[in-house]
Amino acid sequence: MARKLVGDPNLELVEMPAVKPPEVHMDPSLIEQYEHEIVVSYITIKFLSRSLHKLHSPMMGMKIYDVAHLF
Repeated sequence: MARKLVGDPNLELVEMPAVKPPEVHMDPSLIEQYEHEIVVSYITIKFLSRSLHKLHSPMMGMKIYDVAHLF
């Protein structure tokens, strides 16, 4: 079918050799730092998410969703 699609009766399909992906070398302390930042970010987002839903504006009686008002 490939020969008909290409229009070349002499077309031959050959197998490509498998190429291993390149190895990535990272400093273990850098990996630890990234993991720490991910955990801190997750905890911060969870805390802010819960806090924002609990906060109410004393003047308007409505919930505050704008983080800028907290600081």
